[in-house]
Amino acid sequence: MVWNIGTLDFKGGAPSAATLDKVYDNRLYAHAFNAFVNTYQGVGACSPLASRTTR
Repeated sequence: MVWNIGTLDFKGGAPSAATLDKVYDNRLYAHAFNAFVNTYQGVGACSPLASRTTR
């Protein structure tokens, strides 16, 4: 099976060790990217408040 992370091999319905490594690496990357994007949105929402000065 060809996928965007490479070729995934299944022998008798079970994934090979290389396929498992590719899938786990892809999931870790997806979770890290999601955490970054969610954090970045929070920082962006707070930055206008931080730039205000009290008079």
